[in-house]
Amino acid sequence: MGVFVLASVRFRDRARYDAYQARFAGVFAGCGGTVLAADEAPLRLEGDDSPDKIVLMQFDSLDQASSFLLSEEYLTISRDREAGAVTTTHLIRALDPPIR
Repeated sequence: MGVFVLASVRFRDRARYDAYQARFAGVFAGCGGTVLAADEAPLRLEGDDSPDKIVLMQFDSLDQASSFLLSEEYLTISRDREAGAVTTTHLIRALDPPIR
């Protein structure tokens, strides 16, 4: 069963976040995941949360997602993300079978 990682981002130092983003693709490549969506103008339909960016990633398994998120390479670049933004991240297990 697959998993999704949903990140809600609020920028506080755009230059530091951009430094993270510039290195993200190189670290993400080969991890087996897929970035499904990244939007810096998300349309809020309900609630009080108004992030500057939302990112949705998909992985084949919890182990695969954990392997990427806890990798030394990702933890190194994530320092710029942490300095440049407040990020709320959720791990969501896919439904098996999905609702259609």
